[in-house]
Amino acid sequence: MSMNVARAVLRLTVTLLVATVLATPTSVVASRPATVTEAASVSSAYAATAECSTVRISTVNSAFARWDYREPYPPRCPQDRGNGFGLAVLDRDTGEWLDLYQASDNSVLCSSIDGISAAIGVDLKVCRKPPVYKQKPCPAVRNPYPGTRYEDVSLSRITAAGVKCSTARTVARGAHRKALGLAVPEDGVRRFSWNGWSVTADLRPSSDRYTATRNGRTVRWRF
Repeated sequence: MSMNVARAVLRLTVTLLVATVLATPTSVVASRPATVTEAASVSSAYAATAECSTVRISTVNSAFARWDYREPYPPRCPQDRGNGFGLAVLDRDTGEWLDLYQASDNSVLCSSIDGISAAIGVDLKVCRKPPVYKQKPCPAVRNPYPGTRYEDVSLSRITAAGVKCSTARTVARGAHRKALGLAVPEDGVRRFSWNGWSVTADLRPSSDRYTATRNGRTVRWRF
């Protein structure tokens, strides 16, 4: 083989390699298949099972994942599926995967989110939606006021949505302590803030009912 022919073959090979890389979707280049555990967790955010889903984790930011129905779709999976896909985000506080963005192939209401591809390694046309946190029960704060008229009364029925139980119990303890120093309003409902949390206390039932919210996260308890 002559030198000129060898150089021509080399140039052709390089051109084909570059073309292949450029033609590869960003979502494939910058993502990896989810592990069994990751796939199950992400799929649960879409009320689906890992068996019926395809999940890829961003290698740019591992807190993001793309969820799709598996193709070809297994016959044993529910057949009333839609044609959408989703972008899930990992809540570092709770370890839950949340449906952060979703889109549908036939939706005209969705718009591209600038910078999403570069930031997280997936290229989606998406519709933004607020995350939905699941409520979970937490241990009560037992006897927070010993030696007072509230001795042996606990902060009970604590639930957390979007935060760890340790955080929920801290919010309940701190916000309630502040609430006890406030005057009782005429309508029987206290409204105040504590460390960035907006707190509402309904004092009218037989047991006081408290709700604290912050950035979509919620803590509830009774006293």
